[in-house]
Amino acid sequence: MKIKVNYVREKITSNALGVNLITDELVHRLQRKVDFNCFNFRFWPKLPLIRQLFIYIWLPFNSFIKLRKISEIIHVSSQGYAHLLHFLPKKRLVLTCCDLIPFIFKTKKNLWETITLKFTFSGISKAKKIIAISNSTKTDLIKYLQIPANKIKVIYPGVDESFKPFKLKKLNYILYVGAFYPSKNLPSLLKAFSQLSKKLPQLKLVIVNTKEALPADLIKLIKRLKLEKKLEFTGRVSKN
Repeated sequence: MKIKVNYVREKITSNALGVNLITDELVHRLQRKVDFNCFNFRFWPKLPLIRQLFIYIWLPFNSFIKLRKISEIIHVSSQGYAHLLHFLPKKRLVLTCCDLIPFIFKTKKNLWETITLKFTFSGISKAKKIIAISNSTKTDLIKYLQIPANKIKVIYPGVDESFKPFKLKKLNYILYVGAFYPSKNLPSLLKAFSQLSKKLPQLKLVIVNTKEALPADLIKLIKRLKLEKKLEFTGRVSKN
């Protein structure tokens, strides 16, 4: 008999990145072994105000209506939707937590952002079990949210079969794969690369992202460090 899991996640689009790609792959692979019932957020407003109302009012209400009588496992796919746990049956709630970056990094926030952030992360404690994708995340859950260690299970993200070890040749570049969020600390990477390239002038920094996505502060830093000719952008790369 298959285990039944009700999986709550954001609808995957062609522009999906990071954790959304992981959850999409997880669903495809585990459907062979467990009975999956996916609850996808199909409507995703673009206007900031409408988006906030959708996330914190309509989505909890809709999730409560659809899932309130379910007795099987409910798995919420990301800590970004932990506020939903306030409204769901507590008996078999599972949450996957990738990190606590918005909670730990004390960036300037308005009153609404402060309230919704605390409301979201307070929902994490409502889970029966928490899947942390690293020991670092587990440590943060214990340290910052006082989550009991016995509620947390560390499970690293899987690696697709297409990734295989190979012998490295001597390469003249450093590779960065990721977004340009403040939490990624790109200024430190650029400054460190600037120092290194003075000793290794042939070195390039290859960035797997689009040049157009660079925020203004990083563009200014690149110009100040005179790295324009040292950087190469691959553009968006297909997961295939």
